[in-house]
Amino acid sequence: MKKIIFMLAAVMMLLSTPLAVIAQADEDTENPGNIEKLTVTPLDSAAKVEWSGVEDNVAVDGYFIHYGLTQVKEQGEFYSLDGENPNFADAKIPEKNDDGLYEFTVENLDNDTTYYFSIVAYDEAGNESGLLAPEAEVIPTADAGDISDEEAPKVTDAEALNQEEVKVVFSEPVVLPAENAQDEFTIENDDTFESLNVLAAIMDASDAGASTVILTTEPQEELVNYKLEVGTGVKDRYENPISSGTSDTALFVGSGEPKAPEDKDAPALVAVEAIDATHIRVDFNEGIVLGIDPAENFVITSDDEVAESVTVLGVELSPNSEGTEDSTAILTTSPQGKKTYILTVAGITDEAENELPEAGILTMNFEGKGETGSIDDLIPPKDAANFIAEKLLQAEKYLITLKWKVPAENAGDAVEQILYLSRNKGDAYSKQTGLEPAADKYEAGEFAPGEYWFKLTQKDEAGNESEGSIAKVVLAETGPGVAALILVSLGLGRLIGKKRK
Repeated sequence: MKKIIFMLAAVMMLLSTPLAVIAQADEDTENPGNIEKLTVTPLDSAAKVEWSGVEDNVAVDGYFIHYGLTQVKEQGEFYSLDGENPNFADAKIPEKNDDGLYEFTVENLDNDTTYYFSIVAYDEAGNESGLLAPEAEVIPTADAGDISDEEAPKVTDAEALNQEEVKVVFSEPVVLPAENAQDEFTIENDDTFESLNVLAAIMDASDAGASTVILTTEPQEELVNYKLEVGTGVKDRYENPISSGTSDTALFVGSGEPKAPEDKDAPALVAVEAIDATHIRVDFNEGIVLGIDPAENFVITSDDEVAESVTVLGVELSPNSEGTEDSTAILTTSPQGKKTYILTVAGITDEAENELPEAGILTMNFEGKGETGSIDDLIPPKDAANFIAEKLLQAEKYLITLKWKVPAENAGDAVEQILYLSRNKGDAYSKQTGLEPAADKYEAGEFAPGEYWFKLTQKDEAGNESEGSIAKVVLAETGPGVAALILVSLGLGRLIGKKRK
């Protein structure tokens, strides 16, 4: 009798408290609501974005503010600043203003330029609003007013890049002290409280948003938990300092990976070869960065008494035979003769911004072809845009559909699209299938819960294969409901079975 009373009590508990747990155990496939109100106010080199909040079946995790230089009218289009890559800001969940609207300032805009804005909500499972918010248009101007910002910057993340470098990410652009910036950062072993010396602190040159700082430290201990704390000398652009004791700390795990040696060597010419009468291949020992007008980086003159020159009409960078990016320049030229020419290279750097030494030029002789032939194809097709993975839960398995947009310029160039799959977060990929060059959708099939990375590359007839577009998808655990599991664990399954007899 006591056993029955205990089990009935367990049923009552199951029918009350665990209902939320049961709901959360199911895979969240429901999109957050659509944002109905969006206003954008122009500022000086910035724009203030305000919008109405939405609801989600679990919880809204944040908002993506999409903005670009052209309107989005058709399915498959996206907001962009360069015409090639989607552009958006992750606003997280900011504070509401006095009007009850969320508010976020987008900075680093060009004055007297038209921008178009829209916004979607997202949840923790990666679901986004089904529709973009109604589009808003804005033109920042110098006399539109300054940004009113009284909120202190916050530390949002810290990560060891290697044994001697730590990346610190802030919630907004920050400014470091002009001197001894490293003194504003303290790091200690989170278990022993032993200090880890910070030797230098600089802004991350690769972060155009100026919200990332790179710290140089003494060697870290691998897999040790460290606590980072930032001092009040770090401020945002409006002189708001880090608020001590409030979002000024972050934890990270020490790395044992050695720091890569610093590149202090300028690029060097390896080989110059005329492919045909109007194309020349120039190989360097590393990837190079061209000037504003690449044709001015290469000058071709004759090596005989006749001061005949060849005009460089265009330059395109490609990987060399070993796969080093941007280390081969293919020059398109006016017709060459069958004679010796001198190639002079000037005004280039490498990725580390090392300039050419001494006079700043490199020279090398080569023999002109003097006849027109077919140039070897060394440039791979362009990667697909808008590569996404859509998931559908069906009978405790997930059906994954991949979709993408094929670049128009690949027509007549790409002969195959290749799909790869990684089950270890991109560390290694295995080929899944080859697709027709015009295909823009693929049913990938059934997948068990887990994290999957898909890579889609483009291949031309010469065998050049693009770097690939990446789509990631996380499939949550499925299975019997929580209620059934609890019933089994309590023995209620046996009790109910007996009552049915």
